[in-house]
Amino acid sequence: MGVFDLLGRKKERVVLIVQCRLSSTRLPRKALLPLGGFAVLEWVLASMKKVPCDAYYLAVDTESAPELEFAAKKCGWNFYAGSKEDVLDRFCKTIEVSKADIVVRATADNPFLFYDAASELLEEYKRRKASSSVDYITWTGLPHGSGVEIFSAHSLLEAFKLPNLTEEDHEHVGPALYKHQDHFNCLFLKAPSAYYYPELRTTIDTASDYRRALSFVRAVSLNKAKTSDSLFKKNVLEPYTTKEIIRGMQIASVKYPMILIPSTKKGAGTGHLRRCLDLACKTGADIYVPEDCGLEQAKALLEEAYTEGLQKWQLVSSLENISSYNLAVTDLFRTDEAEAKKI
Repeated sequence: MGVFDLLGRKKERVVLIVQCRLSSTRLPRKALLPLGGFAVLEWVLASMKKVPCDAYYLAVDTESAPELEFAAKKCGWNFYAGSKEDVLDRFCKTIEVSKADIVVRATADNPFLFYDAASELLEEYKRRKASSSVDYITWTGLPHGSGVEIFSAHSLLEAFKLPNLTEEDHEHVGPALYKHQDHFNCLFLKAPSAYYYPELRTTIDTASDYRRALSFVRAVSLNKAKTSDSLFKKNVLEPYTTKEIIRGMQIASVKYPMILIPSTKKGAGTGHLRRCLDLACKTGADIYVPEDCGLEQAKALLEEAYTEGLQKWQLVSSLENISSYNLAVTDLFRTDEAEAKKI
């Protein structure tokens, strides 16, 4: 038996589908990386569960399935495993299994999604579809990593049968619709001002993105703790609101990452490292301590700093990625030419 609205129209089934795989080349296994006591994927699922839908599915590749199914079940999501490379095929199979009419699509590398913007977009899609044909809709101008796509499940199944689909169409799903606008009506709407922050980046695609996310959660959690508004209530993840994400991404320590470089040579004394550790605890900056540092007291000083709030991810043992920082602050006994070139 079908479900009908108050006007006697058949109610369309809305299914939210998050796609995920663990084989990313730039940042492997990023969906399972720890972030504020939870996996990145858990942030995504918790956020998207706030969008009012009829069903929620995590769509993964069969290779990643053994590790990801537990996370889906833990978060109360349905689960489907399909093609690794042909994500379009995976989505179409998930649509068939879930009996979706409308699909809300999100990806598992975006832990800071604007769930309220997604809910508003869904209402906009329904409103427009009531009076005209709409196959695809999205907001433009949201931070890179905070938006979703919404489309007709039946239109995507139709697009899958087109003879001229490209590799991009099969890999990214949405292009199968909006790159073929001779067949489909696709809307790119400027986001409401409350969500319009195109200069911000919230996705996790690279190591530097992940470092920013760690810094972001640290900074926002500290602010919430000051107001007694606990981020984690009884080990339940409460995703950030849009306002918290926007404010958090503009905190100086998040927006302009800094690295501290103290002297850790044997015989140089402990003052350099002590000062930098204290600053790292207070500001959230990273601190460079090479694994082969000659300072005998380094291990004990680090353990002490961990009790004062230093996070292990703030400890950097190589300057290989120093270009990703906006500022490097040195506290060295003496800087030789080799050290200066590294910095």
